[in-house]
Amino acid sequence: MREIKFRAFGGYPLTMFEVATIMYKEDGKIDYLLDFDGRQFKQTIPVMQYTGLKDKNGKEIYEVDILKPTTDEGLWSDQVGKLHIVKDIRHPFGNCHLFEIIGNIYENPELVELKGE
Repeated sequence: MREIKFRAFGGYPLTMFEVATIMYKEDGKIDYLLDFDGRQFKQTIPVMQYTGLKDKNGKEIYEVDILKPTTDEGLWSDQVGKLHIVKDIRHPFGNCHLFEIIGNIYENPELVELKGE
């Protein structure tokens, strides 16, 4: 079974942090988040889910991570030499061990420009 984990990008200064608790309003929207230090984040901030996959270095892959192929072997032709943004937890790469996380769209927006999105 896949481990369910979340991280978020927010606070001051802006940082990526692991989410310990998500509290919801009655309407189903997020009310606030708690990190593992007990800090509360009330503002609307991006929340990303762990895909259950790891890159070639064993690093956990989350939504909006940017992956770079580390080899051409075993890749589909449309994957070779391109940066890839993980769109959601149903990420199509079964061969994640051929990719390396080089950043994410929030902490490394310049990589999105390189990708051409």
